[in-house]
Amino acid sequence: MGASISDQSLRAMERYTHGHAASVVSQHGARTVEDSAQFLLPFLRPHVKLLDVGCGPGSITRGFASRVSSVVGVDSSAEVIATAKAKAAERDSEEDETFDVVFAHQLLQHLSEPLRALQEMRRVCKAGGLVAAREVAYSTMQGAPVLPGLHRWREVYMMTARRNGGEPDAGLYLKKWMNSAGFTSLRFTTSTVTHSDSGTDAAAAKRFFGESWATRTLETFGPQAVAFGFCSAGELDEMAAAWRSWAQDSSATFVYVNGEVVAEKT
Repeated sequence: MGASISDQSLRAMERYTHGHAASVVSQHGARTVEDSAQFLLPFLRPHVKLLDVGCGPGSITRGFASRVSSVVGVDSSAEVIATAKAKAAERDSEEDETFDVVFAHQLLQHLSEPLRALQEMRRVCKAGGLVAAREVAYSTMQGAPVLPGLHRWREVYMMTARRNGGEPDAGLYLKKWMNSAGFTSLRFTTSTVTHSDSGTDAAAAKRFFGESWATRTLETFGPQAVAFGFCSAGELDEMAAAWRSWAQDSSATFVYVNGEVVAEKT
């Protein structure tokens, strides 16, 4: 996995709503190429040079490494960013049309200018290459039993993300953004993430997911929401308690939808 671009001193203009607390990094580090980039795998070939933008802990990036000839993972030491966007001011022509595939996972939702980021991802992609992205739609997040704390969590999180310059329903806009960025040939799909006690591993993953969001509510986006006046500290406690109650309920479920797009640079 190369690091030539990631060695640059890069910063995002946006505030990363999730932050980089241990609860966030550990959850992101559990992602795999199979559960987060399955939609892209049929398009990969052994000769491909791939750029993973906003790679975070690199777990997805490492998964690509065994499937393509080379992988470059880029990120910022402080906040997950669209590196291609950050490089726009420099316009380093040596990076034009460098990669066969440019991929971003759950990144565009945090940017105030996702279109600009996609345009820069297009710039560093070779002619005939692919730009791919996967983004969640937070408004689709639903759980059972229906807990008021989880409903309030979703509402407060989405307000906070938008206050920070992002779009928590980015998965619903991927096709529009890609078209606006100049892509005319693309494939849009969706996938559903399900958390349920359907086996030992699934039960552990469900508890991990719930506990992670409980901690993040108290330590990362939650304090931001309080500072913005979107909720009280007491409400954060109620949201975290709801997540922990849900995580320990063996009959509880939680689902949400991701938008996925693969676009060809023609």
